[in-house]
Amino acid sequence: MTPEPYIQLAHHLHALGMGYPLKDDLVDILRANFSPAEAEVALALPNTRIPPELATADEVAANLGRPVKEVADVLEELARQGANFRSEISTSP
Repeated sequence: MTPEPYIQLAHHLHALGMGYPLKDDLVDILRANFSPAEAEVALALPNTRIPPELATADEVAANLGRPVKEVADVLEELARQGANFRSEISTSP
């Protein structure tokens, strides 16, 4: 990860369908609200799925090459903060 994941995350959020404006203020907000680990996990969330779909912790962990448990814990914290959404996925038909 580069020394400034917040700039990368600002670009990632800007690329969303109704993206955030790419300004220094956005980087400052991200820096104040996300730890570097949270920014890294948020960067691994897909932003090109149309329409938006859920990504599993397994998918995000695979994108990062990190353990699923570690990524799942960060995703839980982001959901607790209201920075992403959490949903249970049923595996039964």
